[in-house]
Amino acid sequence: MASISAVADVALAVLGGGFGPNGDLLIGPVRKHLAEWLPYPPRVEVSSLGEAAVLTGALAVGLRSALENVFERRGAVAV
Repeated sequence: MASISAVADVALAVLGGGFGPNGDLLIGPVRKHLAEWLPYPPRVEVSSLGEAAVLTGALAVGLRSALENVFERRGAVAV
């Protein structure tokens, strides 16, 4: 996180995945270290999705693809 934040303008970093369940224990030390290492550290938060993050992301990608196929490509059908 520090490496990416040092070269990119990161405004928000979200702890999720395996960090999610322990986020309350990790968020303090992560914020502290980023503040020590970086002149402009990003805001750090814990994902509220928890274990559902992967499923939620997969559903969002599937929904976006379905909407594109139904509504955006609808008029592009060759006759």
